[in-house]
Amino acid sequence: MEMVEESSENEGRVSGAKLNKLNYDPSYRAREREQRAERAEVSLSLFYLYFYSSSLVSLSFYYSSSFPPSIPFHSFLILSLCFLLLLSYTTSTINFYYYFLRPNE
Repeated sequence: MEMVEESSENEGRVSGAKLNKLNYDPSYRAREREQRAERAEVSLSLFYLYFYSSSLVSLSFYYSSSFPPSIPFHSFLILSLCFLLLLSYTTSTINFYYYFLRPNE
């Protein structure tokens, strides 16, 4: 029983030493940074997609509930396209900061 516990302790030490070595390896840190950037980009894109779609749904409910419509439909489309452009600009700015302007760790 003690031998099993000692071997698991040794494995923990080895993996800890390996992890410590990997933390100082620049290529490992670069890969880790890229993976974090990809995860952040996906989550940010999903958040913006959710935010944009929910705002479009709420605007469409507002548009359909008011009769006669307070704004014409082509104005609604232009506003939604401007909103989409604003969101894509914000996303690209955040991604540019995350990839290029971030200080090295």
